Amino acid sequence: MGIFLTGGGDQEYFRELDQYFISQVPAPAKALIIPFAADEEDFDDIRERIEETFKGPYLTEIDLLTTARALTDEELDEY
Repeated sequence: MGIFLTGGGDQEYFRELDQYFISQVPAPAKALIIPFAADEEDFDDIRERIEETFKGPYLTEIDLLTTARALTDEELDEY
């Protein structure tokens, strides 16, 4: 399991970070997005960007945590 932290901004600036992320993902994998540094109205855009960039051979499933809550070890082990 790995945790990658990133922030908002122009997608152009994320290309290098995206390539690094892809190089670290043991395909196929699942990802959990925890977008609480963003406004709730941006959650759909965040998910869309992640799916457009990574869904396919690298990430077969992408989930979005939409409410702040503690995650169990079992939940984290899924990702």
